[in-house]
Amino acid sequence: MNIAIFGYRGLVGQELCKRIYPLMNDKIYVYTMRSTDKLHKKLNRDIGKFRFLICCCTSSLAYQLLKITKKIRWEGYFIDASSLLRYGKTIVLDIINKQKIIQCVKEGQKIFCGGNCTVSILLTALGGIVGKLYIEKLICNTYQAISGCGRVMINNFIKQIRSIVIKEGACEYYIENKPCPRSLCFNISTWIGDKKAEEEEKICKETNSILGSDIRIYSTCVRVNVIRCHSEAVIIKLSKDISLDTFRKMIRKKYTKIVSDTPDDTKRFLNPIYVSKKKYIFVGRIRKLSPGVFSMFIVGDQLLWGAVDPLIRLYYIIRRII
Repeated sequence: MNIAIFGYRGLVGQELCKRIYPLMNDKIYVYTMRSTDKLHKKLNRDIGKFRFLICCCTSSLAYQLLKITKKIRWEGYFIDASSLLRYGKTIVLDIINKQKIIQCVKEGQKIFCGGNCTVSILLTALGGIVGKLYIEKLICNTYQAISGCGRVMINNFIKQIRSIVIKEGACEYYIENKPCPRSLCFNISTWIGDKKAEEEEKICKETNSILGSDIRIYSTCVRVNVIRCHSEAVIIKLSKDISLDTFRKMIRKKYTKIVSDTPDDTKRFLNPIYVSKKKYIFVGRIRKLSPGVFSMFIVGDQLLWGAVDPLIRLYYIIRRII
């Protein structure tokens, strides 16, 4: 069952190709999304060659691609990494909702989508608690990497690094000899999205969508000058009081690594540089604040967990069923 990857030149597309090529015996076709007219011709020519299509593009380009596949009546499986379909189709995170995914495939659903990267990292860390204890409230503050904005943002960041001028003996710096309050270097972006601060809205809506719940969720999302890996400071209120040791054991699952609460281990392991390109979500600073209330700090590679790995696992789930 051959597979097509659209948008393979982007950050998510490249990471997907790196991860999926060594695992695949089937043929993989790769496409860019620069011209929808040329894409239409290529799809008409190649559509019979593959049964799976993974879209690693922006929402607008994913919409164009989906429209083309419907127009030419393609009947394969469309898997989208963007936010286009998240409020109408099944959001894929098999660690949490594998049974729902299997049910949808058996019922004939052929369009699926990956979740928001911060949500996937958060729920993977909480996977041992979900379904066992009721979560009353969740406070999640995120510190998101520049790569979450795509290659253009990374290129701008690198250009700014190269043009930095630091004034010796003073606590100030300039970019191209001009004060730059909106610089990515030595700075944070305190609003992600347009007027709605979409990242904060996504955390609430997508978390409840995946869990099928109505948890009260509050979040503040900022962009920090880290190349790769999102970090999250989380406070969780459970309906039932449990001990700190029990909470730790519930967090310690297949895809999580618990960092011991010591200064040396926390500084060494609980940071984006160490976690980058690792297949685990690292969880540390786990504390009990009051009865049923716990806090923790999470670091995960958003290119793997927010986009690539859940889609690859979905592909294998579908293959086993059909």
